[in-house]
Amino acid sequence: MSNVCGERWLTLVLYDYVEVCSSIEAIRREVCHCMGGGPTLEVFIPARKYLVGPRTVDRVLFEGYVFIKDTGKSDFEERAKRIRGNNLAGPLTFGKKLAYLEDSLIREYQEQLSSIEYPYVPEIGELVAGLDGTFANMPGIVKKIDHDKGVADVLFNMATREVLATNLSYLAIRPLEDDEHIS
Repeated sequence: MSNVCGERWLTLVLYDYVEVCSSIEAIRREVCHCMGGGPTLEVFIPARKYLVGPRTVDRVLFEGYVFIKDTGKSDFEERAKRIRGNNLAGPLTFGKKLAYLEDSLIREYQEQLSSIEYPYVPEIGELVAGLDGTFANMPGIVKKIDHDKGVADVLFNMATREVLATNLSYLAIRPLEDDEHIS
């Protein structure tokens, strides 16, 4: 039997109860075990955890799906039809046909997942306000930024003293509008 996978990725379905972001490595190990592993097996789990300041942000492109490709084994499709596990319900099928996606589409999804887009990215010297917690709605000035981590150091003016909040997530601050009152 020939390898029909080639440059296409087979779609696997996860059970409904699986929380993808907390199970990424377990899913990867399970797929490798069920498919026999090897250097030609590729696994794409369309989910990623990001450390954004003190918070963890989950990003999932397709909840409940995993994509696999193996260009080196001739019995790929036969093994894939039988795949089952704690997380894996099996391959996605339409009628009796396995569901595949083109390699170019998967590569595009991998690129999307590789970068997180923040709703707001501050600049040094910019006036901002905290969104929640101790600094909620309090004005401050951005003193330092770290784009790789998605965090900023902000100097807040708290009545009688100034407080430097370090490593605040971009998700925890917002720009001050020109017409907002700064007290």
